[in-house]
Amino acid sequence: MFKEGKMVIKQEKVQSLKDIKCFALDMDGTVYLGDKILPGVLDFLSYLRNTGRDFIFLTNNSSRDAAYYAKKLALLDLKNYKNSKKIFLVVTPALE
Repeated sequence: MFKEGKMVIKQEKVQSLKDIKCFALDMDGTVYLGDKILPGVLDFLSYLRNTGRDFIFLTNNSSRDAAYYAKKLALLDLKNYKNSKKIFLVVTPALE
């Protein structure tokens, strides 16, 4: 149960995000942790799609390529989000 003050803060945070059209989502630790999708991720991605917003996935682990991470998303029940064109590895030529 939320205290009234915390609920107001939560509503303010949601309000501050309403104008954002594209979200950059770090994958490891934000979307999944190890081999488990984190709670709320599917709902959040569905919300973004349903409200016409876009998103990209980012990772700072460049030991694998985008295709690897696309397969990982598919294995984590994120089959609808496995488009490797939306996956970017930080500190690689793909971001230049």
